[in-house]
Amino acid sequence: MPKAPIIKSRSNRSLPFSQGAGYREFFHEDPVTGQWTIETVDDITGIIETNKSLYASVDERARFAGYPSIGNHVASIPNAILYDPKYKHLLEDQEALRKFLNDSDNQFMRTRPGRI
Repeated sequence: MPKAPIIKSRSNRSLPFSQGAGYREFFHEDPVTGQWTIETVDDITGIIETNKSLYASVDERARFAGYPSIGNHVASIPNAILYDPKYKHLLEDQEALRKFLNDSDNQFMRTRPGRI
């Protein structure tokens, strides 16, 4: 069986395919052990600013009206959080997601006030 090619690279180099996708990935090489790490950096500033704007524009006295087929838009969760292994369960457990979004520490992800 042929061996996989060895890729030589400078450490801390940005991966070209990740630029412009809202995130960047970097190779890091430990010069002592030769081990590689891929770091993903996601700029969520735009998502947070949009969420704040939507949150501020909601009339709190209005009912949750939403669209019957899709429901109400109550939050935008950045991919950086959803793909973090410690939050992966949120995709599978609706009650855990509800508790997570109702937590005041996570209000920056909410697009409207109230409890879910």
